[in-house]
Amino acid sequence: MTGNRPILVYMVDSCTSSLESQERTCQHSMKLVDFYHQQATLCFHNASLVLLGVQPEDSETYQVIVQSLDVSADATVNLTVVEVLLYQRF
Repeated sequence: MTGNRPILVYMVDSCTSSLESQERTCQHSMKLVDFYHQQATLCFHNASLVLLGVQPEDSETYQVIVQSLDVSADATVNLTVVEVLLYQRF
């Protein structure tokens, strides 16, 4: 998983607002890169990227980029995945 490739692209486009309210209505679209199909999703409640089925070899530094018409931000996230060994007592 090294290199510079997107995991998920979420786009907000064609926003309109009414004169009566300050709320905007926008079109939303989300695309997962095929490599991550069924492994990533976006939690809309808190805008978290959720990765499923990660392995220790997925551990690395990832960059998060958010861009819209009026907002631009980026952050670096260090993901560390450790293997948990479960055992049974006899």
